[in-house]
Amino acid sequence: MMDRIRGLRQTLRSLLKTPALLLLSVGSLGLAIGANVGIFSVLQTVLLDPLPFRDADRLVYLAGTAPGSDLPEEFPLAAEFFLQFREESELLEEVSTFNAFTNTLRAGDRVERVSMSVPTT
Repeated sequence: MMDRIRGLRQTLRSLLKTPALLLLSVGSLGLAIGANVGIFSVLQTVLLDPLPFRDADRLVYLAGTAPGSDLPEEFPLAAEFFLQFREESELLEEVSTFNAFTNTLRAGDRVERVSMSVPTT
């Protein structure tokens, strides 16, 4: 333990003798901590925060699949399947659907394609 304290004192003395090295060390630590906080903030917002829905842990996403076909890996269920799930499901409390599409968003002189969806009730 005494060796660690002696080593820390020696390190502090050498840093105080060379202010440029001290500034470089403090700046490096500041950048590293700032980058860590920034990355964590993004990850928390995207992955860790719950969805903005009441009882989000109870949401279920249903999609169709057709392995071996030319269809996408997942595709929306047909309206008749949606209606059948809504009428006959004993496991699902409520059933809704949404329509996903792309649209053009204009803001001033900027134009951008955006993904949108419209839910049913």
